[in-house]
Amino acid sequence: MSLTESSIDISSCSYSGKLYKLIMTTNVYDLTAGLLTSDSRWSCELENDWIAFVDNTGCNKIVFDDELAMLFAGDIDIIELWKCWIANGRKGTHPPVDDSMSGDSISVIIVDISDGGVVFETDYLLKSIAPSFSVEAVYSGTGGTYAKNCWQENRCAKRAVETAMRSDIFSGGDVLHYCRNSLTTNVPTPIQSEDVNRLMKERGYMQKNIGSQAVLIRDAANDLSNPELHSLATKVMSGKVKLSAPFPGMNQPWTNEKKAELNTVLNKYAPKK
Repeated sequence: MSLTESSIDISSCSYSGKLYKLIMTTNVYDLTAGLLTSDSRWSCELENDWIAFVDNTGCNKIVFDDELAMLFAGDIDIIELWKCWIANGRKGTHPPVDDSMSGDSISVIIVDISDGGVVFETDYLLKSIAPSFSVEAVYSGTGGTYAKNCWQENRCAKRAVETAMRSDIFSGGDVLHYCRNSLTTNVPTPIQSEDVNRLMKERGYMQKNIGSQAVLIRDAANDLSNPELHSLATKVMSGKVKLSAPFPGMNQPWTNEKKAELNTVLNKYAPKK
């Protein structure tokens, strides 16, 4: 199903319709602590190993209601549809998980808030396994490997995301969290994906690699002294940039079996009529 073919009511949602989409991220769920964490960066890949990014936008990757908490990675526009569906009470058919037009998809970890169990997870996730063979933590996104290595040493989901930021250029900004044990969170009031595109133009940066100097996109777009940066920044400002995958398997369509598994889980937690 393509985004434009979705059967859900998205009148209250926003789909950017751009030629590029935003990617990220580092996500961690610590089952013992009941803590879901994520970074707050959205980014896109440019030519010659440059990326464009914007942090702390309020477009969050952690979403929750009274029963379920979800931790997303992948395509920002698909995630936007899911966030609207959850905010509207998870009524009717759930949004698509991939876009047949672009080939992009999402990764999601779904947690039962009452007991902390992972009731659904997509493929291509990393896990920490206890000696008893139980899952202790789950990781997704481009910074997943760095986060796993840190968590296994320090057993702190927030610190794991912070560590990933120092090695993964696609991760950055504030560390956001939702704790099911204490029902506390620092996740801000959400904004829509169109606002992220606007913020990218207003205060987004371009950077080539970790540790290199970041350049304000709007300044580069007005600076003709560096033709390469000027060209890249102009593309970002006009919304004409293609993106690559933010997590392993993003360009792989979901299997029918995985979609059926998701449907079964969501039907189990469907709101009572």
